[in-house]
Amino acid sequence: EAAKILGMSHPYVIMLCDSGKLGEIMFGDDRHRQIPSDALERYKTQMQDMYKDAPTMREAGIEAGLYDRDEEDWGTITKK
Repeated sequence: EAAKILGMSHPYVIMLCDSGKLGEIMFGDDRHRQIPSDALERYKTQMQDMYKDAPTMREAGIEAGLYDRDEEDWGTITKK
C-alpha cells in the first residue's frame, strides 16, 4: 500500500524503510513492514516540496539540447 501511496516501486519503499528515511517502522507478525500513515504523508510532502520547481522531463531534454535537431535529421531514422 505504501508504494501505491508514494507512487514508487515496492523495492524502493523497502529501501526507504531500511535506510530510515520513512522514520521508525514496525514489523508485523508476518514480518511485513508497517509504516505509519503520517510518515508516508510527511515523506510525500517533502518530496513534492523538493521537486516543485524541477523541470519536466521534456523541459530538461530541451535544456540539454536533445531537441536541437532539424526535422530532416529525424527522417533518417529507420524502423526495424
